Amino acid sequence: MNKDLLDERSVMFNREFTFEKKSKGIAFLLWLFLGVFGAQRYYVGDIGIGLAMTLTGGGGGIWFLIDAFFIAKRVEAKNRELELKREKDIWIWKQKRGQEIRLQNQRREQEKEHAIRLQNQKREQEIRLQNQLREQRIRRSGIHEVDEMSGEAFEEFLQTLLKARGYMVNLTPTSGDYGADLILSTSSKKIAVQAKRYNSKVGLSAVQEIVSAKSYYHADECWVITNNHFTAQAVNLASSNGVILVDRDKLIEWMVEETKNVENDLVSSGL
Repeated sequence: MNKDLLDERSVMFNREFTFEKKSKGIAFLLWLFLGVFGAQRYYVGDIGIGLAMTLTGGGGGIWFLIDAFFIAKRVEAKNRELELKREKDIWIWKQKRGQEIRLQNQRREQEKEHAIRLQNQKREQEIRLQNQLREQRIRRSGIHEVDEMSGEAFEEFLQTLLKARGYMVNLTPTSGDYGADLILSTSSKKIAVQAKRYNSKVGLSAVQEIVSAKSYYHADECWVITNNHFTAQAVNLASSNGVILVDRDKLIEWMVEETKNVENDLVSSGL
């Protein structure tokens, strides 16, 4: 509970108590000058006794004389009643305020949970959409056909794909290739490429082999291209040796780009 608000409320209750608190001096003066009419009793809230004294002239003076001894105690009792009332009012206010705070916290939690649910739903929708788009790209790319290729067919497929991307491509001998399956050339550089059509992740050996092939073929760069993914160790070794890794996602991207290029060529030619 907010301490400043509690302190402010307590000050208000104390102010009310101070205002309502009865004074023995005032009660005695009322008794002294208007006691036979029961003024001191009206003052402390004893309306019934005050009326009786007013109608009977202070009970024939008897109640007037009795109050001379008891009015101070009656003031004390009245102030105790007021103090108990103040404490009860503070307790009731605390309970009410505590319930309000609990309800506010519940509402905040509900709003927070609702916002989190909406965020999660949005994220799930985005993930579903991304997966759908990825599946569409995969279907358009023909990657599943690539997954069924033999190693040699995969090398020939890459030869066609890389030629379409602007490289001059030569296949190395089927045996004795020294770790490279294709040699790419541009006007400015030579690239040794190893092709891995795998059903599992490509490991360290592929990176080690292409690093050796780079030296053998005097290549400027060396790549490993796979229809799968690479192990963490292979990625780390490639990074430290300057080997470019082309994994399944990158290969699909190349294939989709080439499919679009083919479609555009067909549209341009009017076929």
